[in-house]
Amino acid sequence: MSPFHLYLSLLLLLHLFFHIPTSYTEPLRFECNNTHDGKPVTNYTLNSTFHTNLKLLLPSLSSNAALNRGFYNTSIGQDPNKVYGLVLCRGDATPDICRNCTNFASDGILSRCQSRSSVIWYDYCQLQYSDTNFFLSSTTPWWFWAWSMYNVTDPEPFKRALGNLMTDLANRAAYEPWRGMFATGERNYSASNKVYGLVQCKPVISGDACHKCLEDAISKLPECCDWKIGGRVIGEVCNLRFEVTNFFGETLVGGPAPSPAPTVAL
Repeated sequence: MSPFHLYLSLLLLLHLFFHIPTSYTEPLRFECNNTHDGKPVTNYTLNSTFHTNLKLLLPSLSSNAALNRGFYNTSIGQDPNKVYGLVLCRGDATPDICRNCTNFASDGILSRCQSRSSVIWYDYCQLQYSDTNFFLSSTTPWWFWAWSMYNVTDPEPFKRALGNLMTDLANRAAYEPWRGMFATGERNYSASNKVYGLVQCKPVISGDACHKCLEDAISKLPECCDWKIGGRVIGEVCNLRFEVTNFFGETLVGGPAPSPAPTVAL
């Protein structure tokens, strides 16, 4: 098991036994050299114009995302020190959760990264900045994933139900505009057991681009999460998650989802 997945497994145990809200304070992942055009990413100098612009940008992302259904993108400054920034909160995050998560993300990315293009993920939000305009980018050059330590007891019915659920959610997120490119749902895999799923895309891309991204994410599930009771596949443009317990709540976009049950952090 890699150190990253061992770390996520330890977070799972902490949550199950001690109910520590790790998802608010600890990032799932961060990338400090997040290139969009294949060119090397350089670092900024502390207290430079770029650094000053970045420190002005981050509070703006945090305050505005909570007021704009969990999504906000903007830029500050002039080339060559212009900073583009984007924050995306999970579609079921309340404004307070969104604001708190983006505050943690702002602090987290400043303390961990000094490059001119970085991205950080938490359970409830994703924050990204760059010296190039990435807002409409729909390509995902790399993915990361995490999974539960535990297997389902009836894997074949589970895999069929999960595949059908994710296909349905991808269609709903991509082609039902009122959802804001976010969808949740559930599917029975036995008479008494369900699998719950969540998908989300960056809401500035097209529906077709969202669907393609989610199709790519779904295709990773056999590689990362076969037979597991929970898993995530996360990229820069879209992400998905599934569990055998209900982990999502009322959405900021669209209608209400089922009442949340105790979550399993992955």
